[in-house]
Amino acid sequence: METEYSHPRRGKTKKKLKVFRFLTVLFVILFIAAAAAAIYSAISSSNEISGLKSQIDGLRKEISDTTNENLSLKSKYSDLEAQNDELNKKYERLNVDTETFQTTITSLQSQVTLLNEENEKLSTDFKEISDTLDTVRNTNKSLTDRNSTLSSQVSKLNSGLTALQNENSALRKIIESSGLSVPEEGGTDEGDKKVTEQNPATSGKVAYLTFDDGVSKYTNEILDILARYNVKATFFPNWKGNSNEKYKRMVDEGHAVGNHTYSHEYADVYTSVSGFKSEITRLNDKIKEVTGYTPVIFRFPGGSNNTVHRNYNKDIMQQAISTVFDLGMQYYDWNVNSGDADSSKGASKSTILSNVLARATMDKAVILMHDTNTKGTTVEALPEIIEGLIAKGYSFGTLLDTDAPVVHSLNPAN
Repeated sequence: METEYSHPRRGKTKKKLKVFRFLTVLFVILFIAAAAAAIYSAISSSNEISGLKSQIDGLRKEISDTTNENLSLKSKYSDLEAQNDELNKKYERLNVDTETFQTTITSLQSQVTLLNEENEKLSTDFKEISDTLDTVRNTNKSLTDRNSTLSSQVSKLNSGLTALQNENSALRKIIESSGLSVPEEGGTDEGDKKVTEQNPATSGKVAYLTFDDGVSKYTNEILDILARYNVKATFFPNWKGNSNEKYKRMVDEGHAVGNHTYSHEYADVYTSVSGFKSEITRLNDKIKEVTGYTPVIFRFPGGSNNTVHRNYNKDIMQQAISTVFDLGMQYYDWNVNSGDADSSKGASKSTILSNVLARATMDKAVILMHDTNTKGTTVEALPEIIEGLIAKGYSFGTLLDTDAPVVHSLNPAN
């Protein structure tokens, strides 16, 4: 029988195995720890790599953006270079235009200098012409005044001649009606002298026929009648277009032409002093333009004592009278009314004739009649009015005569 015992080498081997096992376990543990550390480190490195990748991607994007921005800047730079080239070209053209403009300015300055010299010469010539014109105007005024005086004298002489002729005709009729023999015209026997001395016309009775509101379709007929009897009258017309020859004929045939306002529209005449004055000056200018004569006598529409002005300006009349005088004119009313305007339809011939002959009782009779398109009966009565006044011992004159009466219904001093 074999005796058990411990072998000394086997014990050592066991110890070694234990140590080996311990070391193996330790190694495993260390390996596991190392693996765990490696894994942890790997995991940490992976996170860092991911962060780095993100940073790299960000840098790549910045690089891409920078590259794009650089390309954009290059494009803008290229555009700016093109604009700069265009501006350079414009600058060159502007330089050329500036040179041209300067040349033009120089030329214009030369022209201005020439014009100034010419203007100075024209100013000198204008002054000489103005001085000459003033001289001519003064001469013309002197001639006009002289012509007016001569016209007045001629008118007076014509009136005197008319009066003598009318007296002669009236005397011959008186002689014939008395049964006496009528001397030959131009005779100078004693009988003729005696009858002449008894003629009431030598008493100085003068009739002033006046016609308002013309001109009309009857104007030429009135002028024909006046010419037939060699009688001068006074016309106070308004302005009627396309009638220049009628105004001219009045003046040319020696009649007095006054002013009765441009329109005879009461609203225009009597609303304001400025309107009243304008009505006078407008008509004066028109008559002077057509006839060369400026009226110096005036008749108020409706007369100076009219009441119609109160509908427009109740305080205007005294101012209006002052305005007439300020214009160097005299105004006339009348002392014998023919009554031809008492009705819008006109009075009858017999009424007009009767009114004039019955009312003409004063030595100086200023007779009111009208020259309008509705006053045909006035024209019909005119020849008999003239003959009737002659029979009453009247001669005829105009209100421009130096001895004509100034008839005012409204006293200027009131």
